Amino acid sequence: MINKFKIPNLAGASAKLNDIQSKLNDMLNNVTSNIDADASTSSSTLTSNVTDVQSKVRSLVPQMPTLPNINLQSQLSSLSSLPAGLPQHTELLTKITGDFGSALTSSGFSLDTLVSQASSAFGSSTSLSGLVPNFEKAADGLSEPFEKAMATRLPEVEAIKEELSTLNTNESFTKVISERKTLLGKYKTSNSLPTTNTGLFIPTTKSNKVVFDDYRVKVLEEYQPKTFTDLDKNMLGSGVTMVKAVTTAANAILSDGNRANISKDGFANKIIKTTEFFKSAGTSVTLKREPARVTAVHGYSTKYKEGKTSLQILPPFLSILGSFDSYTVNGKTLTINNDKRTYDGHPDTGVVYVVNYVYHNDYDAEFVQGT
Repeated sequence: MINKFKIPNLAGASAKLNDIQSKLNDMLNNVTSNIDADASTSSSTLTSNVTDVQSKVRSLVPQMPTLPNINLQSQLSSLSSLPAGLPQHTELLTKITGDFGSALTSSGFSLDTLVSQASSAFGSSTSLSGLVPNFEKAADGLSEPFEKAMATRLPEVEAIKEELSTLNTNESFTKVISERKTLLGKYKTSNSLPTTNTGLFIPTTKSNKVVFDDYRVKVLEEYQPKTFTDLDKNMLGSGVTMVKAVTTAANAILSDGNRANISKDGFANKIIKTTEFFKSAGTSVTLKREPARVTAVHGYSTKYKEGKTSLQILPPFLSILGSFDSYTVNGKTLTINNDKRTYDGHPDTGVVYVVNYVYHNDYDAEFVQGT
C-alpha cells in the first residue's frame, strides 16, 4: 500500500498533521502485529505512542489562557461606577491609560473622550458597544492591545408587532370613477339613432320639407316643379336640388324648452359636404347618407382616354346639352342611366363612380347636455 504521508510536494499537506496521522497509523500497525503477543508488552508500547500523539495534537491547538483578557469597554464601565477623585478611580484610570492609551491614540481615538462618553452613558440604557471601540489586552500584559469587532447587541424589549395594512377606499376617487362610468354609459355605440331622451342625446321627430334655392333654405308646403326654368332655378352648380324633410331650428325646440340634438331627418343648419367612391360597375349605387343635394357625378370608362379621365354624368334635364348619361336620385339610391357609355372603372384605382353631395347631419354637437 502506498504511504500517502511520504508523497512529496502534496498540495495542502501539513507536515505536523501528517506526522500525527503517521503516528496513528503506526499505532494501528503495532496493535495488529502484536495481536498474539502478551498484553502487557503491547500495552507499554501503545501507551508510549498515545502520549507522543497527544503531545503533538496539543501543539497544534494552543491552550486557553487561565485568565480572561482585559477589555477596554469593561474597564471604562467599572471606572464610570467610581466617583471621580477617589483613589480607586485615579488608580484604575492610570491602569487603563497604561494598558490602552498608546494603542487608542495610534488608532485615532482619544481616551479622554471615551472616558467622558462612558461616564455619560453609565446608568442609562445606552450600551458601550458601538460607543467605545472593543479593544482587548492579554491578562499577562506582555502583548500589545488589539481591536475586535463590536459585540452583537441583543434587544432588551420585545419587537413591535407589525400590524397588517388596511386598504382604505378613496371615496372621492371612487365617486369620480362611478360618475365617469355613468357618463360613458350614455356614449354606448349603436348602429341606430337614439329614440329616447337620455339627457345626453335628445331626439326629435319633427321636420319640414325644404329645398335649397340659391344657397338659402325655405320651408315648402308643397313643391311641384312645372317648367325647365323652375328646375334650372333650383339647380346649384352642376348638380340638382333635392326636396327633403329636415329639422329646422324651430322644430328642434321641444315642449320642455330643451334643444334636440338628434334628428333622423337631419338638421337644416348642419350641412356636410362629402365624396364617395364606388368600385362596383352597375347602374345604381347606394349612398351612406340621404343627400340634400347632389353636386356632381362622374364615371370612368376605358373607352374614353383609356379610363384615366372621368366623364360627367348630369341630371336628366341637363343631359340634353350633349351626349351625357343622366342620373336620378331616390332616397339613398342613385341610378345611372348609362345608355350612352359603359363605365368599367379607372385602370389604376378601380374606381367606377365618384359622387359629390351634401347632406344634413343627424347629430348637432352644439347642443349637448350633461358633459
